[in-house]
Amino acid sequence: MAFVLMVYAIYSKKLKRKKIAGILAISILFLGGNGFLVHEVIRVWEIKTPQPTQTYPIVVVLTGGMARISENGEFHASESADRFVQPALLYKKGLVKKILISGGEVIITGIRGDFLKEGQSTMEILENLGVKKEDIIWERTSKNTYENARNSAEILKKNYPNQEVLLCTSAFHLRRATACFEKQGIKTIPLVADIKSEPREFTFDKIIVPKEDNLQRTKWILKEWIGFVMYKLAGYV
Repeated sequence: MAFVLMVYAIYSKKLKRKKIAGILAISILFLGGNGFLVHEVIRVWEIKTPQPTQTYPIVVVLTGGMARISENGEFHASESADRFVQPALLYKKGLVKKILISGGEVIITGIRGDFLKEGQSTMEILENLGVKKEDIIWERTSKNTYENARNSAEILKKNYPNQEVLLCTSAFHLRRATACFEKQGIKTIPLVADIKSEPREFTFDKIIVPKEDNLQRTKWILKEWIGFVMYKLAGYV
């Protein structure tokens, strides 16, 4: 958006519109790239709860950016890998009995023509971390948060009726995810992972200097807000 406005400001022949477009472009870059403002917004939106201390029968893990495939076909943990790390840690502590991976089968074009099965690679990583194969369930058909909730609910209602379950996803995604599962009649306890907000710092670097990674965070939060509104209109939450 800022790039489009900047191009418009450069090539527009109308001085007034040129100025408005330029001001808007600079404002977007400054506000969206401002570390202090961006992290304050994310901090408010993210759900942050204490780590569970009681035992739960199962934790649902929503896929999305947890694993990637390299050029030679090997699976590697990716930026949201904390989504499976936190459940694995609870499993090792004996605080969760089963792990349900929801989604994670996506067609990736241009990479050896193969499927990137994020769910499958996550299962393999979990096994390497000490989770027994029989304690991992993979619901592979979901492609979005609504389908995560709907398809997982079928499994949970059949095998864990009327029981509270843990729900693990990125902290900024937990509001929409929790609302989707509750809409499906599943009582969930948030398991926080992949926290994007950083500790509050009143420094020149944070308050004044815009940075590219903050623009990426702004993109994440705007996408999540739009998704929540659209899900609300569709009746998914």
